[in-house]
Amino acid sequence: MTSAALNTRYPGRPDYTGPIQGWYLFIHHDRLCEWSDDITERLTVIDTDKPVYERAMRRHCLVWLEPERVPVTYKQAWQAYRQAGLAYGQAAQDAKQVRLLLYQQAGQIFYQAHEAEKEVLVALVNELVPDAPWNGTELVFPDPTPEGPRFGVPTLPHESR
Repeated sequence: MTSAALNTRYPGRPDYTGPIQGWYLFIHHDRLCEWSDDITERLTVIDTDKPVYERAMRRHCLVWLEPERVPVTYKQAWQAYRQAGLAYGQAAQDAKQVRLLLYQQAGQIFYQAHEAEKEVLVALVNELVPDAPWNGTELVFPDPTPEGPRFGVPTLPHESR
């Protein structure tokens, strides 16, 4: 009795026992060869996100390659591309941190100006909205309970209860 040949080359076909990480043909339909850190993740994408009529062919054409079969210049180009992607990701993260810091610094400057000019701003409120229910720090909203002052209508400074 002979045993069936092991499937160590075709991850998209039944009973695959080959590497999960490595170089593969047709990870994507428009690129002949690419590196994958985990080919099972790609198989999941094929099985869940790709149109049903494409799935069998995509799985059939997916092939693991021995590293020595991939041209050296191709591997070097991939490594450079991957490093650039990592650098791009780090730069984007760094830029995000810088933007956040700049935003926080600008906010501090704005709030300092707000405090420095509060007297002028309060004078504008008193002139233009003299009935604003301002307590010196914030607008005071009406008590939402029926027992509160005139349910749904604020008590204005010039009104008494």
